[in-house]
Formats: sequence, structure tokens, C-alpha cells
Amino acid sequence: MIRFFSRALGRAAWALLLAVAGAALLASPAFAQTSDVVFLSTEPTTHADSDANNITTPNAVFLAAATANSLTYSSYIGALTNDPPGGLSQYIGANTRVLVLVGVYGNISPAALGDLAAILQTNPGLEVIAFIDGCTDCGDGSATPVASLNLKNFLTQVIHPIEPTTWGAITVGSTIYGGAGLVPVNLNPYSLYASSFSGLTTFRGNYFPALQDVPNDHALYYISSVGSAPAATDTVINNAFGLFIAQHESYGGQGACVFLAADNNMWFPTQDSAIAQTFLDAALQPNGACEIPPTVQITKTSSSTAALNAGDPVTYTITVTNTSTGARSATNVQVSDSPPTGIAAFTNWSCAATGGAACPTPNTGTGAFIQNIASLPAGGSLTYTVNATAETAGLPSIITNTANIDGTDEWRCANGSARPCYAAISNPHTEADMAAGGDATASATVGTPVTVQTTCTNAGPDAAENATCAVTLGNGSITGALNTVCTPTAPVSSLPNTGVITCATTLTPAGGTVSLITTAGSDTPDLIPANNTRTTTITAVQADMQASAPASSSAATGAPVTVNTSCTNAGPNDAVNARCDVTVTGPITGTASTTCNPAASPVPTLAAGAAISCQTTFTPAGSGTVTVQVHASSATFDPNSANDAGSTVITPINPHLGPTDATPVPTLGEMALALLALLLAGGAAAGIRRKG
Repeated sequence: MIRFFSRALGRAAWALLLAVAGAALLASPAFAQTSDVVFLSTEPTTHADSDANNITTPNAVFLAAATANSLTYSSYIGALTNDPPGGLSQYIGANTRVLVLVGVYGNISPAALGDLAAILQTNPGLEVIAFIDGCTDCGDGSATPVASLNLKNFLTQVIHPIEPTTWGAITVGSTIYGGAGLVPVNLNPYSLYASSFSGLTTFRGNYFPALQDVPNDHALYYISSVGSAPAATDTVINNAFGLFIAQHESYGGQGACVFLAADNNMWFPTQDSAIAQTFLDAALQPNGACEIPPTVQITKTSSSTAALNAGDPVTYTITVTNTSTGARSATNVQVSDSPPTGIAAFTNWSCAATGGAACPTPNTGTGAFIQNIASLPAGGSLTYTVNATAETAGLPSIITNTANIDGTDEWRCANGSARPCYAAISNPHTEADMAAGGDATASATVGTPVTVQTTCTNAGPDAAENATCAVTLGNGSITGALNTVCTPTAPVSSLPNTGVITCATTLTPAGGTVSLITTAGSDTPDLIPANNTRTTTITAVQADMQASAPASSSAATGAPVTVNTSCTNAGPNDAVNARCDVTVTGPITGTASTTCNPAASPVPTLAAGAAISCQTTFTPAGSGTVTVQVHASSATFDPNSANDAGSTVITPINPHLGPTDATPVPTLGEMALALLALLLAGGAAAGIRRKG
């Protein structure tokens, strides 16, 4: 790595000094003593860029920061490489609060990686600050640079086991940033933990890769010169410089709080002390990112749990409280509320603070509100009093007002739910269930009035105001108008629970099917609108009686003739008192005789599709035609009278004349007849002379 400042000692001298000091520490009886802050590093090497400075400088600045905070401090240089007897866990005691890890060119041994994984999984009170150099080819001459392996191994063997289970695989990018100059990294505003690092919004590193696929809300810093800055809609980013895992999400809440940077080349006089102090503060201060996040509770009450009616006033009380038992404040807690359906408006609202909290500005207003609580101390509360008025019409059966709190900083809902945290209060509204009922079907005779009974019942639970029961014509046709009489007369100003409006509707069907629609209603919100109507189907009974007679024909005069006729009920209903009447007109001998099957006349009930079959016998006389007429009828309405009658015409034939198509006899004309008369007269005269 490139150093941007010089030291009094040369590289070789520093390396020798650090190696001797590390060996002395490892052999010291006090080696296993634990401190508040523990510093562990890889073994310094003879790398041309003097990685000794990358160990001595962070060691020095963390020592200074620890001393300034009255914290004990121990450093074990080379421990990550040299596998000290007893392992690394001997350095971590109950009093150890911060573990600083520095890996440069020296190898982090497999044993050290295993020890670190165990330490991070079993010490929830520990903050681990890891600066693991991520240079992928830093000129050390090896086929697989040690620094690259250190970062990759640390990710897979130490970080991956403790990271939240929802994370994907975090990888090391192949591109190196730096070389010609220092590379700036910026604080990610969308990190949940950004507020704890607000004193260090940017710093610089050199020769490092980006971490890829890091969740946006856990990518604490990003490389500003690579790609684009994180956006609120990003799920992961691929230009992360470091990541953060809070204690409550580390190893299921059992692990250590961890910050990991993909570089160890940022220890310059202009920023090294600020880096050390910022990360110590994140670990040690009550509001630091590594503390258990505060919990915030929101509750809501109403001035009345009774039913709200149109125009009623109601007062809501919303309380936001930091329920944390420690001293940590919840920051940037956004509280909001707006009028729900059924509430016309928030006429006014106000905020009052207790427990050291302070209301945002303004602390009063009207209508919906969204306020950001910059800092809510542990035990502090804000109480919002909201005066509201119900709508004057169209109220739902239940009026539910829901407030919520949300934010981007690291705090949690007190009830354990995911953010936003909600609080709701409901007020019922006066409601009734107006249900239409009564006759579903009825039968009628066309042209005859029929009366249908329907009802409108209030099934409650409350009284129905201005209850109505209306009956209207649906399908079909009637003669005249509907005549509906309801008891009690609608509208009823207040129909109590179980109250009934009974309606009698009289109508005269004109034919076919008629439907009536009964509609129940009121000014009170209805629980079940689907039962507000009832359809009554009135079927008008009808039978289409149809007469049938054979085609006209001829018959011999004086010989009996039989004509078959029928009367059929074409439906759709039974025909009551069905008749099939046959008459014979014209010259006949005697009287005609008719027999029918069924024989009864009328037939009391003739089913749809059934028929009356008749045989009529008569004897034609003379030369005139004889007409046989048949007429079908019943007492049931007939929708088609055009097919009620039929007829057959019989033309008589004289049997003595023979067929009507015989050859005619020749006759004489007038002149021939005159000559014949003269001849006959002459013959008669001659006969008289002879006799005389």
C-alpha cells in the first residue's frame, strides 16, 4: 500500500521492532490479561509499501481514543497470523467492549479465522471493528495475494455465519480503486445506522475493491467515484466500502456488533483519529449503533367507544413513547394520522410532551398531519390530541382511525412487528339490516286480480331511521296499475329492531309471467345490502287450446260419412273445463252424431299436451256441401284464439250419375229440332188420314 507520510524509522527497522515487540508480548505472562479495548493484527511483513505503518498507526490512534475515554487497552500484533497458544479467545474477557481487527499483507491463519467466528457468535456485548485489507493484487509477488484471501475468507468464514438470514452472498469485486490518489468513501444516507456515524460523513482509502450485493440499508459507506450513489429504492448496492451488522441481528441476536471495511489504508493524520473515535462512539455511546435499538410504542384511544352518528364529534388521543429501558433515544420517528372514511375532518390537533421529550414544530394544526420527532428519549412520550367530526352522510358501519409511526433510523416497534408500527381505534356507527321478504312466487289468472304479500324487516341491531318498503313492477305486463297498501305506512320514522312493514300489492296480469320487486331501505347504514330486495314471480295460468280438422273432401249423397277432429291443449298449463265442440251444417239426412274421447264434456282438467279426439258421422242429402266445424275452448286463459277453430267441407256426389267425368251425350241444335218436329208432325197427320 502507498504511504502518504513518513516515519523516523525505515521500513526494515519498523518491521524488526514490531516483530520483537510481538514476540515479547506473546511470551509475556500478562499476555492473557483482558482490556476494554483489544487490538489484534496480522504479522508485519517486509512489503515494500511498509505495511508496518498500517498496523502501528491504527494501534496508536485506537490507544489514544481508548485513553481519552478512560478505557483500558491491549494490543497483540501478529496474533492473527501466529496462532498464539490458547487461541484468540483468551484476549476477550467480560470487560472487553471493543475488538479492533487489522489485516494487511500478513496471512490471517485458519485457526484465527475459526477463533474469530466463535468470538463473534458468542459475545453479544462486543463491538468488532474489522479493517481487512481487500487489495486483490498488491505486488506481493504471490500467485494468490494474501490480502485478497484475507478479505474473502473473512467474509465467508466469519461474516456469513452471523449475517441476517435474508442476506444473499456478499462478494469482493475484482476492480481496485486507488493508486494514483486517495479514493473518497461517503456515508450512505439510507443505512439504518447512518445517524451514529454522522461525525464521519466521508474519508479516504487507497487500493481496495468494492463489496458487492450488500443490502442497501446495511451498507454504511459507499465508494462515491464508482457507479451511482445509493437510492432509496435500491435493495442492494455493488459499490459498498463497508457493511454493518447490529447486535440484535447478528447470529440471531446472540452475536457481536460488527463493522467491516474492505481496506486498511486510511490511517492518515487528517482522519485517523476521527475514524477511531467515531467507531468507538458507535460501540460505547448510549445512542451508538451497536447498542440494542430503542423500542417505540404507539397507542390510540377515542373519547367514546359508542356509536358515531352523522355529524357527531369525537376526540382521538395518540401517544408515542420510547419504551426502551436504557438511555438510548429513538431518532427520526415519523408519526402520521389522517381522517378515515366516515370522519369529515380533523378540526384541530395539538401535541404535548412528557419525560424529557419535545414536540416538533408546529405543535398544533388542522387536518391530517405528518410530523418527524427528531429525538425521543428513553421514557419520553408525545401525546397528540385530535378533535374530529363524523361525516353527515354515508357513514360506514365501523369507523376505524389508524395512526402509524415509521422512519429510517434504527429503532423497532415495541410490539415486535415490522415497521410501520400501527395503532387503531374503531367506533361503530348506528346500523340496521333492512331485509325484504314475503312471497317468492304466486299464481294468477290472466285478467283476474291477484294480491301478493311482501315484507320489509329490520334485523337490527339498531333502529332503522325513515324505513321504507317500496313495491315496483319488474318484468311482464299488467292491466291497469299496481295497488300497494303497507302497514305501517312507509316511511316509518324509526323502525325498531325486529320491526316489520307488511305490504299487500294487488295487480291484474295481462298474460305470461309478471315479477314484482320489493325494496327495503332506510337512512341508517345497512349491514347487508344484498338482502334489501325480494323478487316475487307471478305466473299467469294459461292454456293454448288448438282445434284440428282434416282437409275438405267429397262423399256420396245418401252414404254415411265420418269426420275425425281433435282439440289439443298446447300448454303451458293445464286447461280447466276443456271442450271440443263439433257442429255440422248443410243438407244431411237426419242428424249428425259426435262421440269424443275423453267423453266428458267439458273435460275437468286437460293436461298440457293432451287432446280430445272426436268422430262425427252424418249422411249428406241433396247436392249442397256439408261443413263440419270444430271449436276448442276451456275456462283457462287462451293466449292464442286464432287457432281455436277448424273446419272440413264435404262435397256430395249422386251415386246414380256416376262419375262426374263421364262422356256427355250429343244433342241436336235448334234447326235440327225444328226439322225433327216437322217430320213428326207430318208423320202424325199421315197416320190420321189412314185411319179415317
